[in-house]
Amino acid sequence: MKKIFLIITILSFIIQNSIYAADKWDKVDYSLLTVMIVTDVLDWQQTRYIASNPDRFKENNPVLGSHPSQRDVDLYFAATCTGQVLIAHYLPTKYRKYWLGLWIGIESGCIVYNNSIGIRIQW
Repeated sequence: MKKIFLIITILSFIIQNSIYAADKWDKVDYSLLTVMIVTDVLDWQQTRYIASNPDRFKENNPVLGSHPSQRDVDLYFAATCTGQVLIAHYLPTKYRKYWLGLWIGIESGCIVYNNSIGIRIQW
C-alpha cells in the first residue's frame, strides 16, 4: 500500500505543477513516445508473466518486490507509464527527447534480459 501511495503522491505533484506549460511536440517526440509506451507495455506484460509464475521467476524491481501480485504489477505500470508521459509533457523539447530515450533504453534492456531467461509476454 505504501508503494501505491508514493506513486499517487508523485503523480499528484506533477499534475499540480501544470502551470509549467510544455513545449510543442514534434514528430521525433511523438515517435519516441510511441516506442517508449510500446516498450513499457512489453515489460509490463513480461512482469505479469513473472507474477503468474512465482515458483520459476522473481522480479528484480525493488519497488515491486520479488513476487508481486498481478494487481501490484498493473497498478505500478499504469502509474509509472502515466508518470513518464506526464513528465515528458512538461519537459522542454531537448530534455523530453533524452527522457523518452532513457526509458526506451531501460525498458528495452529489461525486455531483452527477461526474454533471455525465458520470461514471455503474457497477454
